[in-house]
Amino acid sequence: MKNLLQSVALCLGCLLLYGCPYESTVPIDTPKLPVDEKLLGQWVSDAESYNEYFITKANNTQYRVQQKSVTGNTAWYLAHISEIKGATFLNLYSDSTNTYYLYRVILNPDGAKCSLVPVSQTLNEQFQSSAALRQYIEKNMNLRSFYNNDDAAEFLKLQ
Repeated sequence: MKNLLQSVALCLGCLLLYGCPYESTVPIDTPKLPVDEKLLGQWVSDAESYNEYFITKANNTQYRVQQKSVTGNTAWYLAHISEIKGATFLNLYSDSTNTYYLYRVILNPDGAKCSLVPVSQTLNEQFQSSAALRQYIEKNMNLRSFYNNDDAAEFLKLQ
């Protein structure tokens, strides 16, 4: 279940870029958690019907995310999962902007759906190290204002 949550988070995090999450120059931590093969594949959301996402394994701890729009445009991301105090976060890296986008991942009990909640872009803090970012998240992750709930989205995996 833990691996499933991590993989779903990664896949879905990529899918939520439309929600304008917090942008960071550093990730929460380095990729450590193994890729969950069950979550590789195609993901869609009613909230973002103009895009579909294809998740593949980049290496043992990272995912490659391809975002394809209905107009034919394609964007690529590299992603990995971080766990903080039992919560799962997605670190979604854009090669084109050299930026990490951060999301909280919530997996439904059946594992077929995943919700991504962007970390709020209104945070004023910028961090020079992953350790400082992680410490800040640990301290503030239970505050409602820490997330942009209006831009949360649910994603479904297509078989």
